Amino acid sequence: APLAVGLHGSDVFVAERRGVRSAVAAALHRTAVVTGCSPELVDRVCALGFPRSRAHVIPYGVDAAKFAPGPPRGRDWRQCLGIPGTATVLLSVGRMATKKGYQVLIPELPSLLARHPALHVVLAGAGDRLGEFRAAMGSEPRVHFPGAVGHDDLPDLFRAADLFALPAVHDSRGNVDGLPNVILEAMATALPVVATAISGIPQAVRPETTGLLVAEGDGP
Repeated sequence: APLAVGLHGSDVFVAERRGVRSAVAAALHRTAVVTGCSPELVDRVCALGFPRSRAHVIPYGVDAAKFAPGPPRGRDWRQCLGIPGTATVLLSVGRMATKKGYQVLIPELPSLLARHPALHVVLAGAGDRLGEFRAAMGSEPRVHFPGAVGHDDLPDLFRAADLFALPAVHDSRGNVDGLPNVILEAMATALPVVATAISGIPQAVRPETTGLLVAEGDGP
């Protein structure tokens, strides 16, 4: 049977590995159509030999009813994290891995917090580098690491924030996100977004309208 294959990000990175390329070529030979959530992912799978005429960029959607602005409908995250109601909250959600780019953001946080005394930063997610990132911030009381957050709890976490940031990058081996769902969820919750202009992110964030795009690897 012919296949329709959707690309998300790391799947293309794995497909590019030398040891699996013959298996990937066999799968692509059976594939009728490929969709990817970013132009970069589509370009990379076409570089593996898939016909460009049958590859299409189709960005994700988001459940706008579930991720909608307003007061919390369940958990009050500001209360849970000890953040004052009058504070400005910068939120980021993502796995604590290199391609999410938190190693770019975290060194900038001390000066950012010094310039904005009412600012709190919430970096939500688990991952291999979580312990390292927590240690880098020490005992800073205005930077919060709640760890992994269940998907049903995410809408209220977005509602607790005032703006959203995701400093995504290509890691040293070329792995990159396609179009992070959290950016679309933040936008559905009416949060302005600051993110890097890589992969599928520029398809979602309109500079100076729905957020700001910065160069990959730049600090705030």
